[in-house]
Amino acid sequence: MIYANVISFIGLLLAFGLYFLIAPQNSRSEFEKRALAPRPVFKWASLFSGHFLDSLDLYVADNFPGREQFVAWAFAIRQNRGWPSEQVAFYKQTVMLNPAQPPPAQTQAKPEKIRPKPQKNFRDSSAWPRKAASREF
Repeated sequence: MIYANVISFIGLLLAFGLYFLIAPQNSRSEFEKRALAPRPVFKWASLFSGHFLDSLDLYVADNFPGREQFVAWAFAIRQNRGWPSEQVAFYKQTVMLNPAQPPPAQTQAKPEKIRPKPQKNFRDSSAWPRKAASREF
């Protein structure tokens, strides 16, 4: 039973790879309005320098089957998530769904000024805070 699963998985990978090689490739993305990466030319020097594998990675990422549809779906999901920005307004940490209505009146207390406490090991309180000693020669 496990051999059947392994063989069917490998067969599925091979079928997808063959479809990728046989299917017609576009040179331009109509949805993104840009040129897609061309198929890299194999050379031993570019293989050893790493340029061939980088180019192959870009080519596969740009030309896999159904890429245009996946990009369109991703764009639609990004556009339709959350609230539309025209319907949200922020007023003093309050979220309002209708910006035409004014925010409720709130009174805010003034924040207290916090003074640093001097360290206990100071003998002369007028020396606090101490300045860094300058080294002049």
